[in-house]
Amino acid sequence: MKRKNMFCGLLTAVTFSCGFLLGGCGETKPEVSVALDGKAIIMEDTVQSCIDNGLITTDTQGNPQTFDTVFEAKTASFDTLHMGTSSEPHSSVIGVMVYNPESTAKSIYDCKIMKVFYYAQEDNSGNAPFTVNGIDFWGMTEEETVAALEEQGFTVSLDEQYHFIVTSGSGNTTISIDFQPGDYFENVSTGAPQKKEVSYDASTYYVSEVKVDISSKLNIDLGN
Repeated sequence: MKRKNMFCGLLTAVTFSCGFLLGGCGETKPEVSVALDGKAIIMEDTVQSCIDNGLITTDTQGNPQTFDTVFEAKTASFDTLHMGTSSEPHSSVIGVMVYNPESTAKSIYDCKIMKVFYYAQEDNSGNAPFTVNGIDFWGMTEEETVAALEEQGFTVSLDEQYHFIVTSGSGNTTISIDFQPGDYFENVSTGAPQKKEVSYDASTYYVSEVKVDISSKLNIDLGN
């Protein structure tokens, strides 16, 4: 688990600017809630809060694993910590990046969540659902995604050339969604599906990755 100094880089600034422009000026934006298997992953709360809510940390294969990583004061992780479910299967395709805004070193479990990634392209129907504001993006097309977000009150503009969406919720929370054509996905069937079985059309674009991000607000001046 690498540790790097927290910074407000160009990419973060651009992401925030896009989200701000799409969300509109002075507009009331919806709150953003994130959950895995119905258990909350709260932005700007600690990794420990996820554990308290019934989730676990795992290795890359989805096996339960605890970590003794310590973050120095005012540092952030640009590696992904995998989150899983406490019930079988433990694996999921959810990762989080965390930061330590405090002036003293903290365990990774006491660090706070700044980004959540859902890798839908690697998901299958046997894994527990990941949701944003109750929306399960598994197997959703571009048109279905736009409609679902707009129903939740988000201002949405689909880039039809590059197939992505950037929108924003309250508290400078950015939601970014990428799409890939159906032939990028494997239609993996399981003996005990927890989500719908998806039949992909090769020429239709489906959600491939969802990112929820609050890093644009983390303006910590390390020079002070």
